[in-house]
Amino acid sequence: MNYGGPDRSIKLEAFKSGIIKPRRYRNRRLGDFLKELDLTEGKATGIPRIRKAMRDNGSPEPVFDFDDERTFFEVDFLIHPAFLKSDSNYSQNSEIAFSGNISGRTKQIIEQIIINPSITAFELSKFTGISKRAIEKQLAKLKTSGVLERSGSDKSGYWIIKSSV
Repeated sequence: MNYGGPDRSIKLEAFKSGIIKPRRYRNRRLGDFLKELDLTEGKATGIPRIRKAMRDNGSPEPVFDFDDERTFFEVDFLIHPAFLKSDSNYSQNSEIAFSGNISGRTKQIIEQIIINPSITAFELSKFTGISKRAIEKQLAKLKTSGVLERSGSDKSGYWIIKSSV
C-alpha cells in the first residue's frame, strides 16, 4: 500500500495490460538527481520487473488497484500455488491444541511458531519482548519435553511441533 497513488498520466488499464509508460517523473528534479547518481535504473522499470519475476517464479500475476482520486496505490502479491499444497512438516503445526496449564509466554512462542515455522529465537525475542536468552531457555524446555523439534540449521531450519501442549 502506498498513499499518494500513481502518477495521473498512468491509467488502471495500463497496469492490467502490463504496459506502463509514464510521461513524467512525479518529482522531476529528484528523479533526474537519483538517475544521475545511479540510484535508480530509470522510469517505469519497477512494475515490469515485478511482473517478470512473478511470471518466472510461476506465481500468479500481481493485482494493482488505486482509486480515481489517486489517494492510494495497492499491489497484492498472490501466493504461489506450491505453497497452498500441504507440507507434512508445516501442516501439523496448525492442529495444535493448548491445554489450560501452559504459561502465556509458552503459548505466545508456540503461536508464533505456528504462524512462521522458520522463526528464530532472535525474532521471537523481538516479537514477545522477552530476552533472547529467556526464549532460548523456553525453546530448550519445549524440545526436552518433546513438544518441539528443530529441523535444519539455526539460520535456515524450521520448527516442527511434535505434540500438543
